[in-house]
Amino acid sequence: MAFCKSSLGHKRTMPACPGGKFRRTGHASAKSAHAARGISFAPTNARHGAIIGCTQKGVFPTLRVQLFFEGVGGDEFMLRFCMTVVALLGVFSAELSAQGLRVSTVVYDASKLDAAGREPVVSSSFSLFHTGRVYDYVESLGEVVIFEPASKRFTVLNSVQGVYATIAFAEITRLLDAREPQTQQYIKDLIATQSTDAERAARMLQFQLHPEFENKFDSRSGNLVLSSPSWKYTVSTREWAEPEQVEKYLAYTDWTAKLNCVLHPSSMFPEPRAALNEELRKLDNRMPVVVHLDLRPDERCILRAEHQFVLNLTDRDRSLINGWNEALKSNELKKLPFRGYQQVVLVSQRR
Repeated sequence: MAFCKSSLGHKRTMPACPGGKFRRTGHASAKSAHAARGISFAPTNARHGAIIGCTQKGVFPTLRVQLFFEGVGGDEFMLRFCMTVVALLGVFSAELSAQGLRVSTVVYDASKLDAAGREPVVSSSFSLFHTGRVYDYVESLGEVVIFEPASKRFTVLNSVQGVYATIAFAEITRLLDAREPQTQQYIKDLIATQSTDAERAARMLQFQLHPEFENKFDSRSGNLVLSSPSWKYTVSTREWAEPEQVEKYLAYTDWTAKLNCVLHPSSMFPEPRAALNEELRKLDNRMPVVVHLDLRPDERCILRAEHQFVLNLTDRDRSLINGWNEALKSNELKKLPFRGYQQVVLVSQRR
């Protein structure tokens, strides 16, 4: 999202922030809903499924293997023992993959308080990691984005409008590559106006194209800070037992930030989020659990995303996934070119 997946982490358009006359515009409610797209993981209590604690030493439960043997030499015993453990771990890994992961995300407007003295909720969403795919769902929009790394593509469907489209990673990359010369010309046009607001907008665009941060990580608190004059990430991280899960999550947020930039006109560029992800990769198996974004002073906008990471999908989650997959196989949804899908959905959101 502008702020969401592009900047906070995983999803779609930038919630309206005060100021910034030159921001590309989009429907406010759509921006709020899209801001929910995933950002990171955190443990929580859940009624369904097992919870993976961020500070636990491993995701796999302790395996106690008791072997009864007779007349087996030491080398042969060790070989059989190792083969047994590997087999057990393989079975459990398959079960874990089948269970899936659920990431719930809530985004708050941290720049103000409501009448009850609480930060208003901007948006919420959830992402379902299941059998090599990620299903990202914003219920208020009826929109599902399916990340398919094996096929190197996204499928985007909208159940309200009854349409869907696919876009290959290669096409996303091509569109992003074509963006820079156009943006650089627009930046020159802004600067030529000699307006304070225009110069501020030009600064923000230039930074998004080529972000440069000063980075600081506190190993005791687990806090990572990426700072620049008018763009600051403050990220709470937790130890994570499975480096493969960390990398899968970061790859997912990398590509979703890119998709948001080409799908939703008011999304931010993906480069700041990519810079954050690269710093996260340098840490020793740590997952972001809270992402705080402060765009002052150029934008009076402060947003915070909190995430919950739950092992094992609920029955409702599995039912939703089955329903989306069946809808794609049937004639319930009309397939459109990517740009056609974009036009239909954006027009409907502006009504």
